[in-house]
Amino acid sequence: MTRDEREKKTSPSHLDPLAMINRLAAEEERVLSRSFVAPVVRGQQVSVRVEGIAYTMSVTDRNFEGWAILKSSSPKKATVCGAPTLEQIKNYLQLLPRFRLILLEEFDNQLWSLQAYNADSRAQISGPISIKLAQRPSRFETVCARFDGTSFWYESADRRRDPAVAQALREALQADVSPESLHVLGAVPQEKLAYRMLWIRKHPEFAGSVPRAPQSDLQRIEGALNHAGAQLDGFWSEGADRVSVRYVVDGNTHVSSIRPSDLSVISAGICLSGMDQNFDLTSLVGVMRESGYDDDY
Repeated sequence: MTRDEREKKTSPSHLDPLAMINRLAAEEERVLSRSFVAPVVRGQQVSVRVEGIAYTMSVTDRNFEGWAILKSSSPKKATVCGAPTLEQIKNYLQLLPRFRLILLEEFDNQLWSLQAYNADSRAQISGPISIKLAQRPSRFETVCARFDGTSFWYESADRRRDPAVAQALREALQADVSPESLHVLGAVPQEKLAYRMLWIRKHPEFAGSVPRAPQSDLQRIEGALNHAGAQLDGFWSEGADRVSVRYVVDGNTHVSSIRPSDLSVISAGICLSGMDQNFDLTSLVGVMRESGYDDDY
């Protein structure tokens, strides 16, 4: 076969549409015949992807809510056939990007939250966020959630955040302390914003006084570090969209270069085998802590 004949045979105009349809149908049948793990919200649909195509299915048990092993009974319906293990749930969530959220409270049958810091460029989020399948939620608690492009799914409490801060905020709200009089050691700007929002819900006559979330580089950097359990020691500009941040983790001082616009890491200040830009400032603190790096400054 000549080169021209081979190219003609494999050109788009010579692809067999019926063969493509049959292949997709066979793949769809193969995938939909399997069981799969998915989070289910009562009365809502679930989705599964086949060859990049999303199929939306109704769950036959419309009262079920939680994590489930599902099996398709038709391209439009899925049946709960068991409960997944913790390892299966973990594997599912690890495929999705993680966000840190500050819990507010339930409204209109949904639990609402705020981003723990608002410089994350992975999702364009403005205002409160609905979080699904949260376990034993408490106001002002910082939690980890995974985002699938549509919904935020509860993963766990953020163990790096001191729970005493959330407890102190709850006690202040119970005592009806005004936002202007609030003094909670260690509370960061987003937590104070969450407090103001819930206090104003109790006092709607002051609704016009809710400020916009803080946007300064200093507040974003300090908030991200505090939520990771670190303390800001100083920062300085190195040019357009690049700053050096000096911070303290478990008594050790480190200096890293980041982009203040989204807090992504340019240079960690330690050897990460060229993977510096895979981290943001918050996740980098976790690397410093888990790896036991000593003073780099």
